[in-house]
Parts: sequence; C-alpha cells; structure tokens
Amino acid sequence: MQEFIDLIKSRSDEHAKAFSRIHDLPGSMMSILRQELDSLIRVIYLLSIVDINERERLMKCTLAGDRWKVTTAKNKQAFVTDS
Repeated sequence: MQEFIDLIKSRSDEHAKAFSRIHDLPGSMMSILRQELDSLIRVIYLLSIVDINERERLMKCTLAGDRWKVTTAKNKQAFVTDS
C-alpha cells in the first residue's frame, strides 16, 4: 500500500531533518532513534508475513491509527508488540 510506504518515508525524512538540528540534545536524539526503530520493526514484521491481505490489513490499521491485532494459534486476538 503506497500510503503506508509514503508515511514511513516521510516520517524518516522528518526524523533525519530533526536529527541534524538537535545534535547537542542527546535525550531528543534517543527519542527520534526509538521512533525510527519502531518504524523499522514494523516494516520487518510486515515483510515476514506471507499473506498479502494480512499485510494490507495491518498497514490500514496504521493509517487509521489503530493498534495491530492478530489471531493467535489458539484463535484469540492479541496485540502485536515490539517485544
């Protein structure tokens, strides 16, 4: 989904600009790095999903501001976390 890709790219571009301006504020730099890492983890997770429809569903959740949920092996709903 192109909207999701554009969102990730624009977020990363924005972080790069901010990072170049706050080189003397380590706390803020760490916050930006955490956000970039979150985006990277999401993309890697999406790439690990074989079912294209499921990938698109999760991308739509991101665009709508919803948390990611998946069905577990025990047929229950669970939130996807970075842990």
